[in-house]
Amino acid sequence: MKETRITPSKNSETKRARLLAELAIGEIQADKGQFAEDYSLEKLIRELNEEAQHNRQLRASDLLDEMTSYLLSGNEIAFSDLVLDWYREGLECCSVPRPKDSDHLRLAIKASLLERLAEVLNLPPHNGNQIPAPWCEGIGALDKPLKLQSERLLEGEDYCAAFQKRNLIAVSNFMCFI
Repeated sequence: MKETRITPSKNSETKRARLLAELAIGEIQADKGQFAEDYSLEKLIRELNEEAQHNRQLRASDLLDEMTSYLLSGNEIAFSDLVLDWYREGLECCSVPRPKDSDHLRLAIKASLLERLAEVLNLPPHNGNQIPAPWCEGIGALDKPLKLQSERLLEGEDYCAAFQKRNLIAVSNFMCFI
């Protein structure tokens, strides 16, 4: 294997990307002596993990925001696609930071969505270990009930508890298509 010695550069993103590429193709041996003192393999791995975690939080926040918009607009097909994206990407409900929304309706929907996602992803066949984000607990109910699905779907149905406790109405099997 070729010995690679890394020294600080002005562009840390490029340096990290190059280090990662070299590590992936086996050009860097996991020997600390090969690295400049100010840039160790452990530091690189820690930074990459932190960056990946941050990117996953951003992705989860973006998906949650889009899901809320689609649900409010009645676009259930686009909403369903995003729920499936959440599942395929293996996003964690507990890692979503509290949204900066000042609109209580959007906050209530987002909290309910995260709680319902955790419920559904913990059911068979997924048998996950999801928990809702801690901030969900503090989001209270709307003043008036709001139906999130068409009247036709809601006739004679039980309602989903994650939504109902916030005065949002959705069928009990909401999101069980995952």
